[in-house]
Amino acid sequence: MSDIQACCVSAEANVNPCYLADDVPDAVTAFYRVNDVARFRLDRPFYSGDKSTGEVKVRTAVTFNL
Repeated sequence: MSDIQACCVSAEANVNPCYLADDVPDAVTAFYRVNDVARFRLDRPFYSGDKSTGEVKVRTAVTFNL
C-alpha cells in the first residue's frame, strides 16, 4: 500500500510581453497575469535523515510546466 501526500502548489505568472505594453489596458494585463498560467511551483518537505525524528528536514521547491 502506498502513501498519499498532498502538497501546496502555487502558480507562477508568465505574462506575454505583448500584454505589458503601455497601450494595453490594466484590466487585460491583470486577466492574463492570473488566468494564463502554465508554470507551477511545488514546495514540500524532504527528509534526508531518520524520518521518525524529523531532525534533518529540508524544504525543496520544484517548478514544472503543464
